[in-house]
Amino acid sequence: MNRGKRVALVGSVGVPAKYGGFETFAQELGPRLAQLGMQVIVTCDATQYAQRPREFKGCELLWVPVRANGMPSTLHDGLALLRTARRVDTILIMGVSGGPFLPLIRLISRARLVTNTDGVEWRRGKFGAVKRALLWVFDRLAQLASHAVVVDNAALTPFVLARRRRVTAVIPYGGDHAIQGPATALPEELAHTPYALTICRIEPENNIELLIRGFLASDCERYVLVGNWQVSPYARRLYERYRSEPRLRLMSPIYDIARLKGLRAGCRAYLHGHSVGGTNPSLVEMLFFDVPILAFDCEFNRQTALDAATYFAQADELADKLRTVWDAPRPTAGAREAIRARYTWDHVTEQYARLLAG
Repeated sequence: MNRGKRVALVGSVGVPAKYGGFETFAQELGPRLAQLGMQVIVTCDATQYAQRPREFKGCELLWVPVRANGMPSTLHDGLALLRTARRVDTILIMGVSGGPFLPLIRLISRARLVTNTDGVEWRRGKFGAVKRALLWVFDRLAQLASHAVVVDNAALTPFVLARRRRVTAVIPYGGDHAIQGPATALPEELAHTPYALTICRIEPENNIELLIRGFLASDCERYVLVGNWQVSPYARRLYERYRSEPRLRLMSPIYDIARLKGLRAGCRAYLHGHSVGGTNPSLVEMLFFDVPILAFDCEFNRQTALDAATYFAQADELADKLRTVWDAPRPTAGAREAIRARYTWDHVTEQYARLLAG
Protein backbone atom coordinates (compact mmCIF):
# COMPACT_ATOMS: atom_id res chain seq x y z
CA MET A 1 0.00 0.00 0.00
CA ASN A 2 2.75 2.46 0.91
CA ARG A 3 5.72 1.38 -1.19
CA GLY A 4 6.61 3.94 -3.82
CA LYS A 5 4.01 6.47 -2.66
CA ARG A 6 5.45 9.99 -3.02
CA VAL A 7 4.72 12.33 -0.11
CA ALA A 8 5.77 15.90 0.72
CA LEU A 9 5.71 17.40 4.22
CA VAL A 10 5.18 21.17 3.89
CA GLY A 11 4.91 23.89 6.54
CA SER A 12 7.70 23.37 9.06
CA VAL A 13 10.95 25.27 9.50
CA GLY A 14 12.66 22.00 8.63
CA VAL A 15 14.86 19.24 9.92
CA PRO A 16 16.88 18.60 11.98
CA ALA A 17 14.30 20.09 14.35
CA LYS A 18 15.34 23.22 16.20
CA TYR A 19 12.21 25.28 16.58
CA GLY A 20 8.96 23.70 17.75
CA GLY A 21 6.27 21.07 17.44
CA PHE A 22 5.89 20.84 13.66
CA GLU A 23 9.65 20.52 13.24
CA THR A 24 9.80 17.60 15.68
CA PHE A 25 6.75 16.19 13.91
CA ALA A 26 8.53 16.28 10.53
CA GLN A 27 11.72 14.88 12.03
CA GLU A 28 9.94 11.90 13.59
CA LEU A 29 7.28 11.20 10.96
CA GLY A 30 9.27 11.69 7.75
CA PRO A 31 11.96 9.04 8.32
CA ARG A 32 9.38 6.55 9.57
CA LEU A 33 7.29 7.02 6.42
CA ALA A 34 10.47 6.50 4.39
CA GLN A 35 11.11 3.24 6.26
CA LEU A 36 7.64 2.10 5.19
CA GLY A 37 8.71 2.52 1.57
CA MET A 38 7.38 6.00 0.82
CA GLN A 39 9.43 8.58 -1.07
CA VAL A 40 9.40 11.55 1.29
CA ILE A 41 10.24 15.22 0.65
CA VAL A 42 10.52 17.61 3.61
CA THR A 43 10.53 21.30 2.70
CA CYS A 44 12.82 23.48 4.83
CA ASP A 45 13.51 27.16 5.54
CA ALA A 46 16.90 27.88 3.95
CA THR A 47 17.31 31.08 6.00
CA GLN A 48 17.49 29.13 9.28
CA TYR A 49 20.22 26.60 8.48
CA ALA A 50 23.90 27.25 7.80
CA GLN A 51 24.25 23.73 6.38
CA ARG A 52 21.66 22.58 3.85
CA PRO A 53 22.06 18.86 3.15
CA ARG A 54 20.06 17.19 0.42
CA GLU A 55 18.95 14.27 2.56
CA PHE A 56 17.91 13.52 6.16
CA LYS A 57 17.38 9.93 7.33
CA GLY A 58 15.96 8.75 4.02
CA CYS A 59 14.02 11.95 3.24
CA GLU A 60 14.85 14.40 0.46
CA LEU A 61 15.20 17.97 1.74
CA LEU A 62 13.92 20.80 -0.44
CA TRP A 63 15.19 24.24 0.59
CA VAL A 64 12.93 27.29 0.24
CA PRO A 65 14.72 30.69 0.48
CA VAL A 66 11.93 32.40 2.47
CA ARG A 67 11.29 32.38 6.21
CA ALA A 68 8.77 29.78 7.37
CA ASN A 69 7.60 31.77 10.41
CA GLY A 70 5.89 35.11 10.85
CA MET A 71 4.37 37.09 8.02
CA PRO A 72 6.54 35.47 5.29
CA SER A 73 5.17 32.01 6.19
CA THR A 74 2.37 32.24 3.62
CA LEU A 75 4.85 32.92 0.81
CA HIS A 76 7.16 30.17 2.12
CA ASP A 77 4.37 27.60 2.15
CA GLY A 78 3.12 28.76 -1.24
CA LEU A 79 6.54 28.32 -2.84
CA ALA A 80 6.96 24.94 -1.14
CA LEU A 81 3.57 23.81 -2.44
CA LEU A 82 4.31 24.97 -5.99
CA ARG A 83 7.68 23.19 -6.00
CA THR A 84 6.26 19.88 -4.77
CA ALA A 85 2.76 19.81 -6.30
CA ARG A 86 3.70 17.92 -9.46
CA ARG A 87 6.36 15.74 -7.88
CA VAL A 88 4.29 13.86 -5.31
CA ASP A 89 1.08 11.91 -4.87
CA THR A 90 0.15 13.48 -1.52
CA ILE A 91 1.09 16.69 0.27
CA LEU A 92 0.75 16.89 4.06
CA ILE A 93 0.46 20.57 4.95
CA MET A 94 1.31 21.57 8.52
CA GLY A 95 -0.75 24.58 9.55
CA VAL A 96 -2.94 26.89 7.50
CA SER A 97 -0.47 29.56 6.35
CA GLY A 98 -0.52 28.08 2.86
CA GLY A 99 -4.32 28.10 2.73
CA PRO A 100 -4.58 30.81 0.02
CA PHE A 101 -2.48 28.66 -2.34
CA LEU A 102 -4.39 25.40 -1.92
CA PRO A 103 -7.21 26.16 -4.41
CA LEU A 104 -4.52 26.88 -7.03
CA ILE A 105 -2.71 23.63 -6.21
CA ARG A 106 -5.99 21.76 -6.73
CA LEU A 107 -6.16 23.26 -10.24
CA ILE A 108 -2.59 22.57 -11.38
CA SER A 109 -1.88 19.28 -9.63
CA ARG A 110 -3.38 15.87 -9.05
CA ALA A 111 -1.72 15.63 -5.64
CA ARG A 112 -3.96 14.72 -2.72
CA LEU A 113 -3.93 17.53 -0.13
CA VAL A 114 -4.05 16.69 3.58
CA THR A 115 -3.96 19.63 6.01
CA ASN A 116 -3.14 19.41 9.70
CA THR A 117 -4.86 22.59 10.91
CA ASP A 118 -2.69 22.83 14.06
CA GLY A 119 -4.46 24.56 16.97
CA VAL A 120 -7.15 27.14 16.44
CA GLU A 121 -4.60 29.76 15.40
CA TRP A 122 -7.17 32.48 14.76
CA ARG A 123 -8.15 32.43 18.45
CA ARG A 124 -4.66 33.04 19.81
CA GLY A 125 -4.34 36.14 21.97
CA LYS A 126 -0.79 36.88 20.79
CA PHE A 127 -2.15 37.96 17.39
CA GLY A 128 -3.87 41.25 16.61
CA ALA A 129 -7.39 41.47 15.18
CA VAL A 130 -6.24 41.75 11.56
CA LYS A 131 -3.96 38.71 11.74
CA ARG A 132 -6.63 36.67 13.52
CA ALA A 133 -9.08 37.55 10.75
CA LEU A 134 -6.57 36.51 8.08
CA LEU A 135 -5.85 33.24 9.89
CA TRP A 136 -9.58 32.55 10.06
CA VAL A 137 -9.81 33.00 6.28
CA PHE A 138 -6.68 30.88 5.70
CA ASP A 139 -8.11 28.15 7.94
CA ARG A 140 -11.37 28.04 5.97
CA LEU A 141 -9.57 28.00 2.62
CA ALA A 142 -7.29 25.18 3.79
CA GLN A 143 -10.19 23.07 4.99
CA LEU A 144 -12.30 23.62 1.87
CA ALA A 145 -9.46 22.94 -0.58
CA SER A 146 -8.05 19.86 1.17
CA HIS A 147 -9.04 16.31 0.39
CA ALA A 148 -8.65 15.44 4.07
CA VAL A 149 -8.22 17.36 7.32
CA VAL A 150 -6.28 16.33 10.42
CA VAL A 151 -6.77 17.65 13.94
CA ASP A 152 -4.53 16.53 16.78
CA ASN A 153 -7.17 16.66 19.52
CA ALA A 154 -10.83 15.61 19.59
CA ALA A 155 -11.69 18.95 21.21
CA LEU A 156 -10.71 20.66 17.91
CA THR A 157 -13.42 18.85 15.93
CA PRO A 158 -16.07 21.56 16.59
CA PHE A 159 -13.77 24.05 14.84
CA VAL A 160 -13.79 21.99 11.63
CA LEU A 161 -16.34 23.08 9.04
CA ALA A 162 -19.40 20.83 9.23
CA ARG A 163 -19.09 19.84 5.58
CA ARG A 164 -15.47 18.69 6.15
CA ARG A 165 -15.95 16.59 9.30
CA ARG A 166 -16.56 13.38 7.39
CA VAL A 167 -13.04 13.64 5.93
CA THR A 168 -11.43 14.66 9.23
CA ALA A 169 -9.07 12.39 11.17
CA VAL A 170 -7.99 12.86 14.80
CA ILE A 171 -4.29 11.98 15.06
CA PRO A 172 -2.15 13.29 17.95
CA TYR A 173 1.54 14.09 18.10
CA GLY A 174 4.04 11.61 19.46
CA GLY A 175 6.14 12.14 22.55
CA ASP A 176 8.42 9.16 23.13
CA HIS A 177 11.35 10.93 21.43
CA ALA A 178 11.66 12.89 24.70
CA ILE A 179 12.98 9.85 26.57
CA GLN A 180 15.43 8.61 23.92
CA GLY A 181 19.15 8.70 24.63
CA PRO A 182 21.07 9.81 27.72
CA ALA A 183 20.16 12.74 29.95
CA THR A 184 22.52 15.61 30.71
CA ALA A 185 23.32 16.01 34.39
CA LEU A 186 21.46 18.82 36.15
CA PRO A 187 23.22 22.09 36.98
CA GLU A 188 24.59 22.12 40.52
CA GLU A 189 21.96 24.59 41.72
CA LEU A 190 19.16 22.20 40.71
CA ALA A 191 20.79 18.87 41.54
CA HIS A 192 20.11 19.29 45.26
CA THR A 193 17.03 21.55 45.22
CA PRO A 194 13.51 20.28 44.46
CA TYR A 195 12.01 22.26 41.58
CA ALA A 196 8.90 22.58 39.47
CA LEU A 197 9.32 22.90 35.71
CA THR A 198 7.58 24.49 32.73
CA ILE A 199 8.84 24.40 29.12
CA CYS A 200 6.85 26.55 26.70
CA ARG A 201 6.69 29.61 24.51
CA ILE A 202 6.12 32.78 26.51
CA GLU A 203 2.69 33.71 25.18
CA PRO A 204 -0.49 35.03 26.87
CA GLU A 205 -2.56 31.91 26.19
CA ASN A 206 0.02 29.79 28.03
CA ASN A 207 -0.91 31.49 31.32
CA ILE A 208 2.69 32.11 32.36
CA GLU A 209 1.86 34.70 35.03
CA LEU A 210 -0.87 32.49 36.51
CA LEU A 211 1.69 29.69 36.84
CA ILE A 212 4.22 32.01 38.48
CA ARG A 213 1.69 33.47 40.92
CA GLY A 214 0.43 30.01 41.82
CA PHE A 215 3.93 28.73 42.46
CA LEU A 216 4.95 31.76 44.53
CA ALA A 217 1.82 31.31 46.66
CA SER A 218 3.04 27.83 47.58
CA ASP A 219 5.99 27.15 49.85
CA CYS A 220 7.82 25.04 47.25
CA GLU A 221 11.51 25.72 46.77
CA ARG A 222 12.26 26.46 43.12
CA TYR A 223 10.48 26.97 39.79
CA VAL A 224 12.34 26.66 36.47
CA LEU A 225 10.69 28.18 33.39
CA VAL A 226 12.30 27.51 30.01
CA GLY A 227 11.08 29.75 27.21
CA ASN A 228 11.68 32.49 24.67
CA TRP A 229 11.75 35.44 27.08
CA GLN A 230 13.08 37.96 24.54
CA VAL A 231 10.80 37.28 21.58
CA SER A 232 7.97 39.75 22.25
CA PRO A 233 7.07 42.78 24.37
CA TYR A 234 4.81 40.54 26.48
CA ALA A 235 7.63 38.08 27.17
CA ARG A 236 10.14 40.82 27.95
CA ARG A 237 7.73 42.49 30.40
CA LEU A 238 7.27 39.24 32.30
CA TYR A 239 10.99 38.63 32.33
CA GLU A 240 11.74 42.06 33.78
CA ARG A 241 8.96 41.69 36.35
CA TYR A 242 10.14 38.35 37.72
CA ARG A 243 13.83 38.02 36.86
CA SER A 244 14.92 39.03 40.41
CA GLU A 245 12.55 36.68 42.21
CA PRO A 246 14.94 34.32 44.10
CA ARG A 247 12.68 31.24 43.85
CA LEU A 248 12.42 31.48 40.06
CA ARG A 249 14.94 30.58 37.37
CA LEU A 250 14.00 31.94 33.95
CA MET A 251 15.97 30.06 31.29
CA SER A 252 16.38 30.69 27.57
CA PRO A 253 15.00 28.13 25.08
CA ILE A 254 16.64 24.69 25.10
CA TYR A 255 16.49 22.44 22.04
CA ASP A 256 19.07 19.85 23.10
CA ILE A 257 17.08 16.69 23.86
CA ALA A 258 19.59 15.44 26.44
CA ARG A 259 19.38 18.67 28.48
CA LEU A 260 15.60 18.65 28.26
CA LYS A 261 15.46 15.03 29.36
CA GLY A 262 17.61 15.82 32.40
CA LEU A 263 15.38 18.74 33.42
CA ARG A 264 12.17 16.78 32.93
CA ALA A 265 13.33 13.66 34.72
CA GLY A 266 14.70 15.64 37.66
CA CYS A 267 11.74 17.92 38.42
CA ARG A 268 9.38 17.42 41.35
CA ALA A 269 6.32 18.55 39.36
CA TYR A 270 5.52 19.84 35.86
CA LEU A 271 3.22 22.86 35.42
CA HIS A 272 1.39 23.19 32.10
CA GLY A 273 -0.53 26.39 31.40
CA HIS A 274 -1.55 26.08 27.75
CA SER A 275 -5.18 26.98 27.13
CA VAL A 276 -5.43 26.71 23.30
CA GLY A 277 -3.75 24.81 20.53
CA GLY A 278 -5.14 21.30 20.70
CA THR A 279 -2.64 18.64 21.74
CA ASN A 280 0.40 20.53 23.01
CA PRO A 281 3.64 18.63 22.28
CA SER A 282 5.19 19.70 25.60
CA LEU A 283 2.37 18.01 27.53
CA VAL A 284 2.55 14.83 25.46
CA GLU A 285 6.32 14.66 25.97
CA MET A 286 5.92 15.05 29.73
CA LEU A 287 3.54 12.09 29.89
CA PHE A 288 6.56 9.85 29.24
CA PHE A 289 8.17 10.88 32.55
CA ASP A 290 7.10 9.59 35.96
CA VAL A 291 6.46 13.09 37.30
CA PRO A 292 3.22 14.66 38.61
CA ILE A 293 1.63 16.98 36.01
CA LEU A 294 -0.54 19.97 36.95
CA ALA A 295 -2.34 21.28 33.86
CA PHE A 296 -4.60 24.25 33.23
CA ASP A 297 -8.20 23.06 33.16
CA CYS A 298 -9.41 23.22 29.56
CA GLU A 299 -10.89 20.64 27.24
CA PHE A 300 -7.73 20.40 25.11
CA ASN A 301 -5.59 19.39 28.08
CA ARG A 302 -8.19 16.99 29.48
CA GLN A 303 -8.50 15.25 26.10
CA THR A 304 -4.69 14.93 25.97
CA ALA A 305 -3.77 13.82 29.49
CA LEU A 306 -7.04 12.31 30.74
CA ASP A 307 -6.48 11.23 34.37
CA ALA A 308 -2.67 11.41 34.09
CA ALA A 309 -2.76 15.07 35.18
CA THR A 310 -4.26 17.14 37.98
CA TYR A 311 -6.16 20.21 36.78
CA PHE A 312 -6.41 23.79 38.07
CA ALA A 313 -8.06 27.03 36.91
CA GLN A 314 -6.83 29.67 39.37
CA ALA A 315 -3.48 30.56 40.97
CA ASP A 316 -4.61 29.68 44.51
CA GLU A 317 -5.94 26.33 43.29
CA LEU A 318 -2.58 25.63 41.65
CA ALA A 319 -0.75 26.52 44.88
CA ASP A 320 -2.89 24.11 46.92
CA LYS A 321 -2.51 21.24 44.45
CA LEU A 322 1.22 21.86 44.08
CA ARG A 323 1.67 21.52 47.86
CA THR A 324 -0.25 18.23 47.72
CA VAL A 325 1.93 16.60 45.05
CA TRP A 326 5.27 18.11 46.12
CA ASP A 327 6.19 15.41 48.62
CA ALA A 328 3.80 12.71 47.37
CA PRO A 329 5.07 9.49 45.72
CA ARG A 330 5.76 9.82 42.00
CA PRO A 331 3.44 8.15 39.49
CA THR A 332 4.63 4.71 38.47
CA ALA A 333 5.45 3.83 34.87
CA GLY A 334 2.58 1.33 34.83
CA ALA A 335 0.09 4.03 35.76
CA ARG A 336 0.67 5.77 32.42
CA GLU A 337 1.32 2.76 30.22
CA ALA A 338 -2.03 2.92 28.39
CA ILE A 339 -1.92 6.65 27.66
CA ARG A 340 1.70 6.49 26.52
CA ALA A 341 0.77 3.87 23.92
CA ARG A 342 -1.44 6.50 22.24
CA TYR A 343 1.49 8.86 21.81
CA THR A 344 4.34 6.75 20.46
CA TRP A 345 5.65 7.94 17.11
CA ASP A 346 5.30 4.45 15.65
CA HIS A 347 1.58 4.49 16.45
CA VAL A 348 1.18 8.04 15.09
CA THR A 349 3.02 7.03 11.90
CA GLU A 350 0.72 4.05 11.34
CA GLN A 351 -2.29 6.38 11.37
CA TYR A 352 -0.69 8.93 9.05
CA ALA A 353 0.51 6.24 6.65
CA ARG A 354 -3.05 4.97 6.18
CA LEU A 355 -4.36 8.51 5.68
CA LEU A 356 -1.64 9.60 3.25
CA ALA A 357 -2.00 6.44 1.19
CA GLY A 358 -5.57 7.47 0.47
